[in-house]
Amino acid sequence: MINTVISQIINCIKGEDVNYVFSAFGNQPVENMPKKIVTIVGIDSLNLKKPVRSQGHICFPFEACADISIKAPQRCGASELYDFFSSIVLERLASSTFICDEVKVLSLKSEKSFGEIALNTKIQLSGICSFERSVAS
Repeated sequence: MINTVISQIINCIKGEDVNYVFSAFGNQPVENMPKKIVTIVGIDSLNLKKPVRSQGHICFPFEACADISIKAPQRCGASELYDFFSSIVLERLASSTFICDEVKVLSLKSEKSFGEIALNTKIQLSGICSFERSVAS
């Protein structure tokens, strides 16, 4: 279920202009990350509500705390990361099927050992995961 929610968030953020969005639980080594703005999506917590069943589907309403990290080379300024976060990440999540309940944490830090700057955020989201189910005959 966590991977499904992460995939939904990744697909929401990705677009023709944004290709470098990865799962925090994926196997993309840090050294293979492109030297551009990269977004890494994880889940800190997931709360599933009572499922809703229909003839061919089962739907799980959920609340999740998404842990989203935006990393870029240090030559990118803080304002570029904040702009990317507000105009791409937040805007796309807000216009998706997710309900953005709140932005819990927003912090910027320099990771000099990697030559990167990182914007870390935690966003409380609500949504629905839907799965097909087989019906016994």
